[in-house]
Amino acid sequence: MCFFGFFFFFFFFYRNPFTQSPYFTYKLSDSNPGELKKWERRATLGDSHGSVSTIKFAPAHQGLKIATGSADGFVRIYEAIDITNLSQWQIMDQIECTTSQAGGVNCLDWNPNPFDTAMLAVGTQEPTAKIFQYNDKLRKWELAFTLPATVGDADSHTGPILDIAWAPNMGRSYHLIATASKDRTVRIWRIDQAKNGKYEVKLVKSFPDHNAEVWRVEWNITGTILASSGDDNTIRLWKQNFLDQWLCLSIISGNDESGGS
Repeated sequence: MCFFGFFFFFFFFYRNPFTQSPYFTYKLSDSNPGELKKWERRATLGDSHGSVSTIKFAPAHQGLKIATGSADGFVRIYEAIDITNLSQWQIMDQIECTTSQAGGVNCLDWNPNPFDTAMLAVGTQEPTAKIFQYNDKLRKWELAFTLPATVGDADSHTGPILDIAWAPNMGRSYHLIATASKDRTVRIWRIDQAKNGKYEVKLVKSFPDHNAEVWRVEWNITGTILASSGDDNTIRLWKQNFLDQWLCLSIISGNDESGGS
């Protein structure tokens, strides 16, 4: 599996997939400024009934929240009771996304737009991604739509979804979500909200260029460039041109001493 280290996280989480030990929350200690800083365990979150495969902080406007996805098919959302005391976390919601028999949850991402209601994109061992939306009136998460809109559509992936990334919305009137799959493709989806409140889903582009399993997708901070990495030992950067065509901007190969093309 190919990883690329573009980003570091302030918090670090670990889950041992071969045991039933819980996963932990760590914080960089700064209690003694004159001493070497070290990571200290601050909390243990052990509600999962299977290995935890993905974990993401919520956008800042939603407060200090964490979403986790695990092999038991659930996404769990935790919130810090007191942001100054990271040892206290409360489980706020549990979303059943699939079943453990179907393989569980592989990946998730939050809608980063502060003007929208809370939304989560979830990828599983199934070839269809699911988008959940929080209903403020009913105070629960509901399935809003899927990628593609019709399960089993010709636009569907043909393998499990290994990663999913929601693009930052910098003035766009629509959303972009990228998915990476075991079927060796990267796909970009456009989501528009109609006047009746329903969502319209369109496949913008499918990239088979990796010609290998695609493990990660990540947007830049403006949501205009997409990075993808796969088992072909490359990172590929994709960008939309003035004709609304998504093209490969650059290829970074682990076998290329020059570092790109």
